[in-house]
Amino acid sequence: PTPPGPDISERFAANNPYLHYQSDYYSQAEEMWRSVVGDEGGVWNETLLSLRKAILKLPEEEQVEKMDEFNLLRDKLTQPRIKPLSEESYDLCYGCLRAAIDTLEDEDNVLRTQMSLPERVHVEEPPPAEIDATSEKTATSESRQDE
Repeated sequence: PTPPGPDISERFAANNPYLHYQSDYYSQAEEMWRSVVGDEGGVWNETLLSLRKAILKLPEEEQVEKMDEFNLLRDKLTQPRIKPLSEESYDLCYGCLRAAIDTLEDEDNVLRTQMSLPERVHVEEPPPAEIDATSEKTATSESRQDE
């Protein structure tokens, strides 16, 4: 059974007001706390400030390495997690875009008729051939070696 009270994300948000809780990065911070203070270091109070203070107590060489890791972790926690669109939202947006394009095409046809312009001819051309610069250089250098 889970203890009563706020869950981890609510506690983390309350203790770190400018950061966004993300379980994977929270776990990394918790592991970093354990690696810095060891088993005797007590329970982490879930603030990055306490983690930073613990890192600053380390010897200088270890401190630099852990601070780099800490800064990367802090940067990740400052970015809110982007939620992917649901399939329903995607279908709705896609349908709206298709309807807008169909309406534009209908308006185009009406205006062309009113202005006595010819119908638009849809020509599908093949995409231009892409030149691979590396293969061209290789072919050039091989032909020079043959000479």
